[in-house]
Amino acid sequence: MPCSSNKTKCFVWAGHRKIHVHGIFVDEMGLTDEPELVIMMKTKIQEYVETYLNVDEHFSHQDPSDIVEIEEKLIQTFPDIFKDRDIPKPQRRRRMARAMEYVRRHLQRLRDEHKSSYENDSNDDDNTDSAPGSGNKYEVRPPQQIASLARSSLGESANTIRILEAPSQHVVTKHGSAQTLTPQSMPSLLNVVASPSSPYPSQIDNDYQPDEVRAFLQSCEPPMGHLLQTFLAFGCRNRLFLEAVAESDQEEIEGFIRKVLEQSASCRESSSVPEIELECRLEVTRMKRIINYLNHLTYFNTIDTP
Repeated sequence: MPCSSNKTKCFVWAGHRKIHVHGIFVDEMGLTDEPELVIMMKTKIQEYVETYLNVDEHFSHQDPSDIVEIEEKLIQTFPDIFKDRDIPKPQRRRRMARAMEYVRRHLQRLRDEHKSSYENDSNDDDNTDSAPGSGNKYEVRPPQQIASLARSSLGESANTIRILEAPSQHVVTKHGSAQTLTPQSMPSLLNVVASPSSPYPSQIDNDYQPDEVRAFLQSCEPPMGHLLQTFLAFGCRNRLFLEAVAESDQEEIEGFIRKVLEQSASCRESSSVPEIELECRLEVTRMKRIINYLNHLTYFNTIDTP
């Protein structure tokens, strides 16, 4: 295992995949002393990203059902990590948020590789002969672009095919052993049981819950409810996704905020540049409240049950 003196730089090669076995991800999952399970989990996450997500689209523009599919796969495959009731619910949610942040990062790596490959293909096309009898040139597409185009062409049929796939019958325990599941023992999504003081009913953690996002925005001072649709469009479908944003570093959070502001209707509809700048500066001032919430998770701590 090639490691530097800094453990955050420690990695192994799993086939063609470079897997880091130390760092925040490992600490959050409670796998500091289990590098084999870290390798297995990160490899699975990368495979899920490559199977279910569209490399042509940013993470925030992915089909929500595909994101949920990955979350379900992780819960089914690693129940000791994401479903164990002995682990406090806030910690389970932080683990899933960390896993989804890894999903986002791997997708971005694929997008960067895809963009570089596409640019190289475009340059190569300049020296490629045209196909006989046509005005088009031969084009060699990278495998991931082909998969992405196939998914786009299949449309709803792709979803139908995926639904018909047999569910995985194996789960990985925290000690790395595989177990066969009977239909009766197949794990399901976690149910969130709200406390009496919480305004939220019992629901599925991974559900589309715009009311949760609305409540968060309205809790800001001044209220930010007017940005609800923008937040939803960027993938913040529930508290879990807001927590995923909170797990990012400050630079990434600020980048997210800029993207939100670019899509803010008030900024888009301003008729002149000075008005746009003035309105966006006002939004940035308000957004500092949200960054503070995200960094400290004070809002989520008030509604989580023990």
